[in-house]
Amino acid sequence: MSGKRVVLLLLFLLALALFAGCAQPAEEPPGENQEEPPRDEVALTGAELVEERCVQCHSLDRVSREREDQEWLEHTERMQAKSPDLLTDEEAGLVLEHLQATY
Repeated sequence: MSGKRVVLLLLFLLALALFAGCAQPAEEPPGENQEEPPRDEVALTGAELVEERCVQCHSLDRVSREREDQEWLEHTERMQAKSPDLLTDEEAGLVLEHLQATY
């Protein structure tokens, strides 16, 4: 092999190595052993949570019924059991406080 070809081959291999080192690995699909990434930590009020999350299943008219505090507690616990990924425990507490104070 001539010296010119060797130099070109070495430059090609060096460029290939540089590009391979800069390439981002493909994301793996989430598996059973991987943790779910945390939700964005956006602090919403109880009213905002009701308007954003509860309305995914109910109209605001249905949510805004008059209930006693104990009824709201039972109702929010039942809703959280049906859709446990919709609200964190802290968010469910804010929703409960808002509903009890407002209705």
